[in-house]
Amino acid sequence: MRLKMFATISLWLPLLAGAGTNTWTAMGPAGANVTSMVFGRTAGTVFAAGGSGVYRSLDDGADWQAIKTDFPGNAPTGMAIDPSDATRLYVVAPTWPSLYVSTDGGATLQAATSLPTAVTQAGQVGVSQDGRTLYIASTGQIFSSTDRGATWAQRTAISSDPLAIPLSLVVDPTDANSVYISVQLTTAALQQVLATHDGGATWQVLSSDANGRAPDLAINPSNPMQLWAARYDGVSTSVDRGLHWTNVLPGIAMAAVGVDPENPAIVYAVSAPGVVYRSADNGAHWTAATGSISAGVPTCIAVDPAQSVRLLMGGYAGVAGSSDSGSTWSAQVGGMLSTTVIGLSADPTTDRIYASVNAQGLYSSTAGAAAFLPVNNAGLYALAYGGPDPADTTINISAMLAPPGGLLASLGNGLAISQDGGSNWTLSQIVPPGNGSEQLFDIVSFPAAPQTLLAAAYSSMYRSVDGGNLWSAISGLPANSSSGNLLVAPSGGQVAYSLMYTIGTGAILGIYRTADAGISWTAGTSIPAGLRLLLAVDPTSAATLYTATDTALFKSTDSGSTWLALAANPIFSGGPVQLVVDPLHPQILIAGRGAGIGRSVDGGTTWEALHPASPPGWSLSSLLLDPLRPESLLVATSYSGVQQITIAPDLSVTGVAPIGAIGAPLMFGFTVANLGPFAATGVTINVPLPAMTQIVTASAPGGTCITGTSSASCQFPILRAGASAAVTVTASGVPVGPVQVIASVAADQPDANTQNNSVTLTTAVAAVADLSVSVTGNATAQTGDPLMYNITVSNAGPNTAASPILTFQLAGGLTPGTSTTASGACSISSAALVSCALGDLAAGGSVKVSVTATAAATGSQVSTVLVGSAAVDPASANNIATVATSVTAPPAPTVTVVGKSGGGGGLSLWELLMFVLIIFFLGENSWAWRKQNSSHA
Repeated sequence: MRLKMFATISLWLPLLAGAGTNTWTAMGPAGANVTSMVFGRTAGTVFAAGGSGVYRSLDDGADWQAIKTDFPGNAPTGMAIDPSDATRLYVVAPTWPSLYVSTDGGATLQAATSLPTAVTQAGQVGVSQDGRTLYIASTGQIFSSTDRGATWAQRTAISSDPLAIPLSLVVDPTDANSVYISVQLTTAALQQVLATHDGGATWQVLSSDANGRAPDLAINPSNPMQLWAARYDGVSTSVDRGLHWTNVLPGIAMAAVGVDPENPAIVYAVSAPGVVYRSADNGAHWTAATGSISAGVPTCIAVDPAQSVRLLMGGYAGVAGSSDSGSTWSAQVGGMLSTTVIGLSADPTTDRIYASVNAQGLYSSTAGAAAFLPVNNAGLYALAYGGPDPADTTINISAMLAPPGGLLASLGNGLAISQDGGSNWTLSQIVPPGNGSEQLFDIVSFPAAPQTLLAAAYSSMYRSVDGGNLWSAISGLPANSSSGNLLVAPSGGQVAYSLMYTIGTGAILGIYRTADAGISWTAGTSIPAGLRLLLAVDPTSAATLYTATDTALFKSTDSGSTWLALAANPIFSGGPVQLVVDPLHPQILIAGRGAGIGRSVDGGTTWEALHPASPPGWSLSSLLLDPLRPESLLVATSYSGVQQITIAPDLSVTGVAPIGAIGAPLMFGFTVANLGPFAATGVTINVPLPAMTQIVTASAPGGTCITGTSSASCQFPILRAGASAAVTVTASGVPVGPVQVIASVAADQPDANTQNNSVTLTTAVAAVADLSVSVTGNATAQTGDPLMYNITVSNAGPNTAASPILTFQLAGGLTPGTSTTASGACSISSAALVSCALGDLAAGGSVKVSVTATAAATGSQVSTVLVGSAAVDPASANNIATVATSVTAPPAPTVTVVGKSGGGGGLSLWELLMFVLIIFFLGENSWAWRKQNSSHA
């Protein structure tokens, strides 16, 4: 696996812009592209800004914390501290809202929307000594505020050149209306330093020449008449507000200048190659104060106002610090994980991943560690320069490859070879000697023969069979052509591909293929219109490869003879510039362009976002799947180091246990769900069953199942985030007794939450009988009426219900009578409870019971019947029933008196009562009379 560099071929320049589980984590290497730096007014506080955002340190730069990295589409270009308020920090960035303000000492930054939208490409910001007046310089323009940024006014244009780029801006500490600014003009390549002494109403050109580009200005805090300029032709100073200049350190391209605030006679200047110069006599004499500086190409220098012996220098590699006025230096990049990584390569035999950092060297991560540490970069420097070079601490590596156990790095003067992963280095010259000056930009090796290498330079291609010590030029390719990039087929033995184009015009000549490790090449028969990139070869098929145009991604399954356009990736517009194929699951593709990264689990038919296309932040230059952990994606980015994400969908499984009936199959139901956030592939649920199980069947709509004598396994090729799938497993012949089944789910990817990956279902195989009962009886009755209730007990099975018991509780207003049953026997208790032992009731059978009673009290008399047995009843709701009888009193009797005058009218109640009393009296007297006569007789 190798790194590709496109610096020498404009056609392949990567797009520029900024490990956790399912989230992006910065892995480093430590460092950052720092373009501006300023000490705060609070002791120990320092701010740094650059390609990745704004950092703050509270311990003089020893450790850093990112306070804002989400600048919308651009990186901050300038900073200023309010001299009158230690809590106020100003940061500018090119794209509106351009100005960001902190009022809490840099803990947070908020956009200042009060800035006019006319501010475009803001580059520099300055603050007056009293903190009230602010200046912001953009391309050709300057804006000012006299109320701490509440309102703004556009002042007179800095230059007639509307694209004049502001490089540095300083405000006179004694005069808020005096501002000095250096600009780069587009006309005649002029570089200018200008001044205003009326707040931007008018401008005066102080210097203007083609070679005097001044990336940095400084002002003497004790004598504002004196200015300093770091120019590309040396260090210049003026003692009359810039009217006249003297070059006090000529002939050296300078990047930054700083003045000691305690002793302004001490001045520091940093050359573009990275040498720090110090003058203690106002520029009359200079000494090198570089020491062991390690910030890469320098951009800025800051002197601590609280202790001027402390210096910080910012550059492309981060920050270097000195606490002894520059005598010694050390890297101070703790917490800065914002380097520019230009390529990645992996060696699975040593479980290492290597990263190449722009101008800094090589770094490695071992065994999946979320950090990158440097290899022996000092050894690389020595090979590149013939020894340590204090005038240039950068190193340009244009290609990198990690063959088994080794490491290769292409330098400007040859190929650096390490047999121990970067600890020790030797230099190999590319042959033939006449082409030895060509620096390689691409190196590949063949998995089956890792000592066989192919390498591409700008106008030649080379081959080595001894791991890179000896090289021979490859023939048989088109004349005046160059390789856009090389790809080796991981499964193809000696198969490799190269995209060839014409030198000078950039016209694509076609995709060339070799089947003998580069000895001979044949041109493909077709290419997609607008082809610009050869992206990847399928790890399992040497004939399957992917390419891209500016608008689409294409796939060929016949070595490039025919091409199929894949579905548009909704994550970003156009074709990707990077693509990787999962080495274990080749249907998984990950493609990226700019900051957008999409993942497809169906070979490019559909896509899901791993990273949005247009966020603030980083832009990718290379993608790599860890060969031993293909769920782990590493992205080489501009200004944000290596970013890593581990794709781990959260799968869950739930289930419903059946009721186990003797002789009946057990049917277990499971639901597998993907709780997200990404799609899972190869989702498999495993269901082990009791050892005595005889027959197992399984079904999974949308998936496939395999069953064994006592197990089932079902797999779904894809389960997308938010989706679920049903699985049914049926087991027959399970022995009687308790049964416990533990089902588990897993996928090709690791799981974000393993706590819900299994479910335990417990049941028992026993007699199961679905008993039910129904009852009918008199709906209405009068007190004293006889009643009859008919009860039916049924068994729906599947097993015999052993000795079911029926109870019928008569209502309190009913007097029990008799009970009869077609099976078994019944009894009636004094509490009016009828109990019947019905005997065994076979599946499908029923038995009837009759109960008589007498209505004894009025009202709604509700009686309840219940049935149960020792068998498991799967539906107990039908085991109970009620019957209601509405009982009323009988009506009062009606009496009729015969013979009443007037033709038989009825007696009145009074008359009737008198009649009854007379009859009773007469009756009593008659009985007494008969008794008396009887005694006399």
